[in-house]
Amino acid sequence: MPLPPGTAAENRGPAILAILYCSTVLASLLVAGRLFSRRIKLGRWSADDYIILVSLTLVYSLVGTITGAISIGQGRHAATLALSDFELAVFLTMIGLGMGVLSFTLAKAAVVILLIKVLHPPPWQARLLWGLITGNTIFMVVASAVYFLQCSPPQALWMVEVEKKCWDPLVVNSIAISGSGFSALSDFYLALYPAISLWSMEINKKKKVALSVALGFGVCAGTVAIYKCTTVPELLDKSDFTYTTSGVVVWTM
Repeated sequence: MPLPPGTAAENRGPAILAILYCSTVLASLLVAGRLFSRRIKLGRWSADDYIILVSLTLVYSLVGTITGAISIGQGRHAATLALSDFELAVFLTMIGLGMGVLSFTLAKAAVVILLIKVLHPPPWQARLLWGLITGNTIFMVVASAVYFLQCSPPQALWMVEVEKKCWDPLVVNSIAISGSGFSALSDFYLALYPAISLWSMEINKKKKVALSVALGFGVCAGTVAIYKCTTVPELLDKSDFTYTTSGVVVWTM
């Protein structure tokens, strides 16, 4: 059944691109500033700097694949697209989302390295930090693997006219939400731990506030991760995937 003219004309693609491009420019400037200051003050980059660079490269890959997906239909209703365009848009979107998951998972490891370097936590606390990040990585890898391998054959995720056998969507949904929830827990801990530790140190109060704010941006990441949990079900809507997954694409950035 044809869509009403107003509905058929709906296109979230330009809005997605605007958000992705602005966010990427901001992230690039912040990373460039960080790397420049490290080079000036230390004369070299550390392991966490290289990890951040890899994470940013994955962001560029995400933006590139999503841009390609939008050029052929992502952001528009599936009913308005040719079958081949719909399938390619879905495929590119999935690749982009995978890049996004890898990016923010890697970034957490860089945060842990920085916290250990700055705060010099006791061994048990350092182990807890690394355990948290290891657990988060395992969660995200498992959730991603389950999503991409939920159907047999795997290409049935983006190809419409393929005979397939898939897992119960509720199982896939539950695993994905659990992964996002653990990611949120990790972000909140990585944000609150330095703030609590810094206030117990004998350093200038202004420096405490500045460092707490700088290291506490994980609260924002945690809030976003919680919101991501509400967008996960969009990935299970295969009937209008290119339109309904707009929220997932934006919040995976």
